[in-house]
Amino acid sequence: MGNIDINQIADRAEGFDGFIQLQEGSNFYKFNTLQTLDIEWDWLDTDRYDVGGNLALVRAGQNHEFDMEIILTNDEADTVSPPTNTKTISYWIYQKEILKNRVTGTYVGKFKTKNGGSTPYVNLRVTLDIQKIGTVRVQGDVVTVPVHGRVIAFTNMLQESS
Repeated sequence: MGNIDINQIADRAEGFDGFIQLQEGSNFYKFNTLQTLDIEWDWLDTDRYDVGGNLALVRAGQNHEFDMEIILTNDEADTVSPPTNTKTISYWIYQKEILKNRVTGTYVGKFKTKNGGSTPYVNLRVTLDIQKIGTVRVQGDVVTVPVHGRVIAFTNMLQESS
């Protein structure tokens, strides 16, 4: 068996060719602006000894979190009050602040690799629970909306064909 090279430059996923989507049922919403999505996986596992003296891993939960930043555009605000468009930031804020509801979405990060072969994409699919929303304005720059929360379900990370 020959050597197998892994982590080649041609296989590298690049964010500028990727995008993040919100999935509501079978409908997908692709953000119109550049955005970032940072996920931190944090398992709260602990080690315990069983009755035979063997070290065992005990699942104690998780504290996975995400941070996302969206550039604010007018389509991130609904056209009616109270907001009904589930794809807008105004809807998310209304649900959290006024109705005290959980706001979740399945987010799909699709990242293109440089090789462009039969599997040129890497997909990451997780369910996010939005907990914090803000606005940031730097003088002379665009207004961004930082969004923070918990990852409540990990679906998959897959190679995908074109």
